[in-house]
Amino acid sequence: MKSPLLRKPKVLVVDDKRANLIALEAVLGDEYDVQFADSGPRAIELLRKDAHVDVVLMDVQMPVMDGFEAAAEIKKLDDCRDIPIIFVSAVYTDHPYIKKGYLSGGIDYFSKPFDPEILKMKLAVYASFRLKADLLKEKEHHVRESEELLRVGRKLSSLLESLPVAATV
Repeated sequence: MKSPLLRKPKVLVVDDKRANLIALEAVLGDEYDVQFADSGPRAIELLRKDAHVDVVLMDVQMPVMDGFEAAAEIKKLDDCRDIPIIFVSAVYTDHPYIKKGYLSGGIDYFSKPFDPEILKMKLAVYASFRLKADLLKEKEHHVRESEELLRVGRKLSSLLESLPVAATV
């Protein structure tokens, strides 16, 4: 995996309507690494295989498993608990549904139609959470490696100091 600072943020777009997937690819494709899932179960399957997603953009109204159910299942996956989920809906725009979105693990809720520029701005903020978390994990890994090298260096130094030194005449 590339360093968090050198990669495009990855967005998983979940929507059962192909036209919506194409439209979001057109809006987001230049600035984001966009992946697609045409259902909640497919999104879960993709995240089980690769949880390196910075934001999930989730349609609410889908057959088989709606966006709320899919989000709740995603949040149960160990590596996905901290992935921000943004809901998008043209139908479920009343407060009870927005509240349900937050209760199922969402971090934001957009009603269609929405301003693409505002969506991109919010995606940038939410993606930065995961990018920064990945950067911190990378730094922690480097610190642990450095500590291990120091420990081995000290052990080697101690061993070398304990060896007898013979003087030659």
